[in-house]
Amino acid sequence: MSRNWWTRVDPKVAVMGDVGGDDQVSEAYGARFWHPLADGRFAIIDRWFYVADHGAGPILERQTEYLICRDWQQPGDTEEDSDARYVECDGEATEEAAKDAAEWGGGVPLGDDEWGRIYPWAVLA
Repeated sequence: MSRNWWTRVDPKVAVMGDVGGDDQVSEAYGARFWHPLADGRFAIIDRWFYVADHGAGPILERQTEYLICRDWQQPGDTEEDSDARYVECDGEATEEAAKDAAEWGGGVPLGDDEWGRIYPWAVLA
């Protein structure tokens, strides 16, 4: 069963800085989504888009971090567990494309089906 429990954080698109490491060649733009867990912690999905060059020319890359934390407003400071996935996106490898992808959210609406690939989706109940 897929439900859209995720709350998108304002601002809708944020400038994220250097999240892609040495291969990132543009500004990164991101969107954050959160959901409260039954035990008082929070599930966070951060989705960042940027242009990267791994040596074969520029690509538009999506980095998604799945995080469990104690405070959704300061997930990095209260992180308990996280995992990240990197995907090469179709389309133009430009900073404007990265910003547009972040505006769209790159897969919104989110559901427990996406979270469940990383963590047991039962924690969302």
